Amino acid sequence: MRKRLVITVGLLLSVLLMGCGVKGETETVTWFHHDKMVGKDILKEDISDFYYTESNINYDAYYQRYRFYVEDGKYMFFHETRERKDDYGPCTEDDTTLTGTRELTKEQWSQFYDLVNGGTVREREESAEAGDSGPWIYLYWKKDKGSIQQFTFESYAKQKQFVEFCLSFVEDETRESKDEAEILNTYEVTDPGLTEQYYEEDKLVTVVRYYEMTDGTWKTDDHTYKYRLEITGRMNNAAKDSVFVYLSNLEEIPFERASMAAGFSSNSNDYFDPKDAVLVAMK
Repeated sequence: MRKRLVITVGLLLSVLLMGCGVKGETETVTWFHHDKMVGKDILKEDISDFYYTESNINYDAYYQRYRFYVEDGKYMFFHETRERKDDYGPCTEDDTTLTGTRELTKEQWSQFYDLVNGGTVREREESAEAGDSGPWIYLYWKKDKGSIQQFTFESYAKQKQFVEFCLSFVEDETRESKDEAEILNTYEVTDPGLTEQYYEEDKLVTVVRYYEMTDGTWKTDDHTYKYRLEITGRMNNAAKDSVFVYLSNLEEIPFERASMAAGFSSNSNDYFDPKDAVLVAMK
């Protein structure tokens, strides 16, 4: 009886191996392959990269990609849109109409994970990207050996929510770009021929061109600052007060420091990093 059982098991295994399509010693046997589930086999901390791509090469061609990834310990989101209106594809980089990258909060990354949670990842089929508009979705994770990456959402409803989630970031970026501050006033450098006259008339002499912005900030051609500070005081043996105007990201600057940084010190430590403050005018 035992001998008959051994023979039967041996025959069964032979049939299974033949059904797996084994072709040589190096080919992987896929009979026992199982899909990996996000949330069970693949945890939040395992995810390193996620791509969602759609593309149409027919009339009114387009290309849309969303990417969530981890870089230097930061959670990131990237999007790219390419369009070829009234024309056929495929779209190239020259057809790019919108692109952007932003850092995500831990909460936003958790929202992303909730949307992919319950989805499955299976062995990647390169041929899946041929012939239709997609979407083609790939999830890369730390314990993958380089092949189990093709992702499917748990439901169409979650896939739709994912796209809406991505669009919310794109809309925020579009809104922020439209709300960018504009120049309200420009302060040009004083003509050198008028400098002495301005000092005599107690007028400010502008030494660096700067701008007042509609959002309340101040800018030079190189940096943006929160404050414009007029710092008044009297230097040693001076007959009258001096005024130094700084654009600054420091809320306060003492008069002594302002005067030293205005060119009255031989110590480089007395001067400001241009990102922190810059002298723009004086009298």
